[in-house]
Amino acid sequence: DSYSSGEIDEKSWKFGVNHFYERGVRLAIQLRSSGQDKLSVIEEKLIKALLQYEKKDGFMYLWLCDFYLDLGFNNSRIKYFADKTYSKGLEYLALSNHLSARAYLELSSRLYASSDQSEKSNNSLFHLAKSWAKEGNNRLSDSGAIASEFYNNAIQVLRKIPIIYRDKLGVEYEINKLRLGINEANTNAINQMVRISHTFSQEDIHEMSSIASTCSSYVSNVDSVVEAIYKFVTIAESFKRNNIIDETKKIMSQNILTSLMPSTLFSNDARIISKTTAYGFCKDSESSDDSVMNQVFQNIYNKIDFIIDIQILPALKTLLSEHRIPFGLLLDLCHQSPLIPSNRQYLFAKSLHEGFEFDFSSAIYLLTPQLENLVRVILKSHNILTTTLDLNGIEMEVGLSTLLDKKEATDIFDENLLFEFKVLLTDPRGPNLRNDLAHGLLCDGSSSSNAAIYVWWRTLKLVVESLLLSSENS
Repeated sequence: DSYSSGEIDEKSWKFGVNHFYERGVRLAIQLRSSGQDKLSVIEEKLIKALLQYEKKDGFMYLWLCDFYLDLGFNNSRIKYFADKTYSKGLEYLALSNHLSARAYLELSSRLYASSDQSEKSNNSLFHLAKSWAKEGNNRLSDSGAIASEFYNNAIQVLRKIPIIYRDKLGVEYEINKLRLGINEANTNAINQMVRISHTFSQEDIHEMSSIASTCSSYVSNVDSVVEAIYKFVTIAESFKRNNIIDETKKIMSQNILTSLMPSTLFSNDARIISKTTAYGFCKDSESSDDSVMNQVFQNIYNKIDFIIDIQILPALKTLLSEHRIPFGLLLDLCHQSPLIPSNRQYLFAKSLHEGFEFDFSSAIYLLTPQLENLVRVILKSHNILTTTLDLNGIEMEVGLSTLLDKKEATDIFDENLLFEFKVLLTDPRGPNLRNDLAHGLLCDGSSSSNAAIYVWWRTLKLVVESLLLSSENS
């Protein structure tokens, strides 16, 4: 009696009275038959309050219906409340009050579902999705990122509708329309982004010019073309996995923005490829690792730009000004390399030669499939299965992403090389050269990007290093 003695009104309900009534109901249920009268009194007080707020605006009616549903009161009355909340939801939707509309439509769907009215429950979900879509349309011109999020929310709601009801409501048509809307919204989001640039000081410019000059000098005045190539591949360090992750964590811990703000990564064709929570708000190690890795990729992009623009390209121009790199020489290097499969030596040599001709687009188109095959061959040589077997006994080769994710790959490959392959070739947060190439997504710019040049240089480095290791072993 004491717990259910408080007045039910908007001022007090969300400030503790709702918890008092809930406690009163729980105690009455524990009393079983002797508590039925108490339970009926509480229910009648709730019904009276519901009728009082039925025609009023606001959320009080919503809160009371939700409370009534959660505590499992009379099923026949729940059907009545479901109709009322559904009607209120549609009214708010017509007035473009989307926050209220979604709250009432979501509750009406739950009320209908609890009273075994599946069709009406799905209708509520359908209109709930409509609310998200309409608000997305309203935000499309001023904030593509928000519109994209609203469209995605609409799709997630529509996917809750069982398949058997989808044709009648035209769910698949709505989902396809929303996905086209997401494409437009993401394109708008990219166009609406503000470019943040950094102006280097004269001291920085002088230092970078000095590094570029040093790299050029390092490969200059070398009599042997083979020695010049060796110097060229040792001019920069390849990525060290642990070093770059530790460096990124240090940067993030010192930057308040990365700690407080979540991140969303877009692909070149405006697809959302990754979302992470703010680093400072990660609740578990998995989300924390995802947040760090997102920033690792941004760090890698910066490092690739530095390595290519300041070290590799200046040295390459100097090397080519003093030496001609014949195809036959590269073919001989690939033939001697213990790393290159015997039936792929020409293709590897051809791709490396295209790079020396500054045709990096052709180089990456030739090189990427050969790197995938190289990984496959190495795994097979260690008796690791690289195929799947279906029920009919048909074997299918798996893609590079799956090969690199195999547990055995971490034991076979150097961890830094494995990290580079994943970062550069298969992870959508990175250049993703293998998958973009396979799906026809590489454009003129990305096929000759700094990332593509780095993969070409890294492969040349791999071939030369394999010759040195072979020589040492012999």
